[in-house]
Amino acid sequence: MSNDMMSQEEIERMLAGGSDGGTPDPAPAAASSSETMSPEEIEALMGGGASPAPADAGGDVEDLRAEDYLSRDEMDVLGEVANICMGTSATTMSTLLSMKVMITTPTVMVENAKTMGRKYEAPLVVAEVKYIEGLKGDNLLLLKEYDVALITNVLLGEDTNIDPNNIDLNDIHMSAMNEVMNQMVGSSATSLADVLHKKIDISTPTTKRLTLKENGFDNIFAEHEPVVKISFKMEIEGLLTSEIMQIIPIELAKSMASDIMVELYGGMEEAAPAPAAAPEPVMQQQPTTQQEQPMMMQQPMMMQQPVYAMQLDQMQNVIAAGQDVNVQQAQFPSFSAPMAGGMVAPDNIGMILDVPMNVTIELGRTKQKIKDIIAYNMGSIIVLDRLAGEAVDILVNGKRIGRGEVVVIDDNYGVRITEINMPSAEELL
Repeated sequence: MSNDMMSQEEIERMLAGGSDGGTPDPAPAAASSSETMSPEEIEALMGGGASPAPADAGGDVEDLRAEDYLSRDEMDVLGEVANICMGTSATTMSTLLSMKVMITTPTVMVENAKTMGRKYEAPLVVAEVKYIEGLKGDNLLLLKEYDVALITNVLLGEDTNIDPNNIDLNDIHMSAMNEVMNQMVGSSATSLADVLHKKIDISTPTTKRLTLKENGFDNIFAEHEPVVKISFKMEIEGLLTSEIMQIIPIELAKSMASDIMVELYGGMEEAAPAPAAAPEPVMQQQPTTQQEQPMMMQQPMMMQQPVYAMQLDQMQNVIAAGQDVNVQQAQFPSFSAPMAGGMVAPDNIGMILDVPMNVTIELGRTKQKIKDIIAYNMGSIIVLDRLAGEAVDILVNGKRIGRGEVVVIDDNYGVRITEINMPSAEELL
């Protein structure tokens, strides 16, 4: 027998080596001990028991890298603009639910139906919206089924004690959620149009229930097509803390980011290399600095923090080098005073001035026992925790910005502001 041949009995012992020391089955032992197998047959035999790799293993289900599809600048711009748009959507939902709603902390990722199906096995409610004018492509809003059940039950005045394992969304619930989504995407599109300075028209959303693991995106996107997922933390006061997701195709995301960066940055890229063209003494670079810095200020408030910090560093370097501090006047020639919080408004602050916000005048509050509330009837009087003639609170998006006194203008009530403490635009949004 050659050295590279093994007897059948040796093969049986080798294959049974992982057992708990039991004797081999008698049936294999009945084979002739003189039978031999080639190395190829041995390898095939030993590999035959291995489970074949699943069809969707490997690259098809690996997490996709956003950096392979979008630049860091594109991801930052998409996240910031989505944050602004979702902020107005949160205001809309808050009005519908009469509850404080916050949608914050955007995270930009690249996924496909396969990778999302692994993460979200439970059914989701998907609202599909198509951009008709200004942009082209599909836009999906995704909410967990349990969250939709809670939201619609609040709208319909039903019980919010829901069993997560027994959720029943009927046509009435889906219709109510479709109306919520309709108003949310409408306000979001208005904010996006303000940022891009062009008309954005969208289709009426269609809402459906999907299980990504089984149905993918229901032919809206191909199963393996990479898409941009922007996920947000969603908090509805006293009801839930969850997430809401926005899905847009890669092409639409890149087009949107490109339009926004052109609108925001203008000619910054061409202006930036100017100081390096001809080395000159520090004092002679002052005119170039004055020209570049206003260009940076063309960004709206959502992009303001990193740019503002950069400008502070530049101004400190100018002062350290002995340059005339009057350079500040060249930076902000149109404004005589800073905004609240020490921030200085950019020249194109008008880009976000049309974003709608809720202004509320709070006359007062009180707490009463359930038995007293049940006893309410026509003519009952509720005493508030505020004295007659005391200033009332003025709230914007649920945040107090000042106080005032109630006045009557013609047949309407109004408030004359007596105290003001305006937060920054970022805090209001």
